[in-house]
Amino acid sequence: MDFRGRAYPLPAYLNQMSADNARSLLLFKKGKALGEAGLRWLKIHLSNVYGFDKASLQEREEFTMKHLDDVLDSANKGLHGRKWFMEAEDPWQCLAACCELRNALQLENPTEYMSRLPVHQDGSCNGLQHYAALGGDMEGAQHVNLEPGDRPKDIYTGVSDFVTEKVARDAAAGHEIAKLLEGKIKRKIVKQTVMTNVYGVTFVGAIRQVRRQIAAHYPGLEEVPGISKYIASAIFEALSTIFSGAHSIQYWLGDCATRISQSISPDQLDLLAKRVYQDDMSAKDDVETDPLKMFRSTIIWTTPLGLPVVQPYRAVKCQRVYTTLQTLNIIQDSTSGNVSKR
Repeated sequence: MDFRGRAYPLPAYLNQMSADNARSLLLFKKGKALGEAGLRWLKIHLSNVYGFDKASLQEREEFTMKHLDDVLDSANKGLHGRKWFMEAEDPWQCLAACCELRNALQLENPTEYMSRLPVHQDGSCNGLQHYAALGGDMEGAQHVNLEPGDRPKDIYTGVSDFVTEKVARDAAAGHEIAKLLEGKIKRKIVKQTVMTNVYGVTFVGAIRQVRRQIAAHYPGLEEVPGISKYIASAIFEALSTIFSGAHSIQYWLGDCATRISQSISPDQLDLLAKRVYQDDMSAKDDVETDPLKMFRSTIIWTTPLGLPVVQPYRAVKCQRVYTTLQTLNIIQDSTSGNVSKR
């Protein structure tokens, strides 16, 4: 468990947060009869891991039954059949779901099948969901599926569309960088920055993220001066527009964190008042008198479950060493260093 209360699995590879092939092997120890709802969700799960996950739940269930012949061929023949499952977004989880559905359908009553296969469900950018709920942000809530809807919304696509429209407007106005980016803004380019924005990614960090994505999709384009900064700025503008409530709360929390990390308590003020300094002026030079350095404290709170959360962010000292081969940055971390305001 880390300082945020997030639990991590003990196995290094075989766990629910690992790659597709590892996740496909995981089963519950105890099975449970599917029932009508379980059988339906098994079909929806198969559609999801195949990659048909942006449609309504009814359409996803119908997708699986439409491809039932391919499902059974994959389950029965695997790599020796038509290999339909290999076309899936998560091929090995798809194969596991194919086998599980085949096993259920072999029974006279498939709803009685004792299934042990996990059917995954996930939130839509959970950080933004929390911000939208905190701020009563109705528009933002729709983009992260807090509002009822027949089809799932995708915030990454929403931001991508916003940036695409901005690029088109700027290109029409003669903006040179925008002209280079016309038709090149993809969901994957904005996803990481959108996802990490709620965790406090800085603008400089966002520029680096965008640069890596541009290099991966359009090699060489990342070298154009200002192009990563332009996209990162557009992503931040999109988030502040779509999630106006979340944006305000985020800045308020950041301001509170800065004030807390720079403040001292009444008890600490009393200690300062009672401090007795030596008369020798030379001795005073060795005495620390800066209250911000004498009483250092990071942001600390206790969750409703009783877990104390202590943010370990402190300023670090960096010494740069130049050699004939490379430049080395030696980071000196300290638990007693100044609190970082980030």
